[in-house]
Amino acid sequence: MHDQLQDMNFMITKVEAKYKKILKHLFVCMVLLYSWTDYFIVVKIIIYLTKLKYSNLTSLLNELYNLTSLIILILFWCLSLTSLPNELGNFISLTTLKIS
Repeated sequence: MHDQLQDMNFMITKVEAKYKKILKHLFVCMVLLYSWTDYFIVVKIIIYLTKLKYSNLTSLLNELYNLTSLIILILFWCLSLTSLPNELGNFISLTTLKIS
């Protein structure tokens, strides 16, 4: 348990130090969403996330619908994605949607 907490603290500290520089990188957001982290850090990153790039999706993740600051959404190689959900309307700042 101690090692897990130490690893989580390392991850949180690393993200806090660099999050302003790497807000546009998906892996940072997703690592935080699926880890035992402080909710405040997740919210900070979600608020400032403006570009999201995703590949090989079959459906959009529920966690993504709260990204109200998202301006650009890029979906590529999502061959199993057959439709876009109505919740896409939650992206109130979205100006660009690229699907390939």
